[in-house]
Amino acid sequence: MDINIGGQGDQFNMQEAAFQPQLGDGSFWKKLLAWHKQGYLLGAGTPEEEAGGPGDEKDRAVIAGIVQGHAYGILDVQEVRDLRLVKLRSPPHGPVALCRHR
Repeated sequence: MDINIGGQGDQFNMQEAAFQPQLGDGSFWKKLLAWHKQGYLLGAGTPEEEAGGPGDEKDRAVIAGIVQGHAYGILDVQEVRDLRLVKLRSPPHGPVALCRHR
């Protein structure tokens, strides 16, 4: 099902060197806050990096509760004091909350 009716989506690879300045200066964070406030449909994903070789999800590497090679819906984006918070939802697993210090 295509829910992108007449719009255009964007995709950002945070591992690319060209993207690093936006992470470092906080400009991407400001964009993410604005997109969330405007009600955009937001998602995130992780690269395929399996711990034990080919297999199902139980064989994938898990870093701080985040499964590699998996997609997440972004439910909430907030900045509270010195914390940048992103609340993710993994459909089979329920909500996962992450934080990152400035």
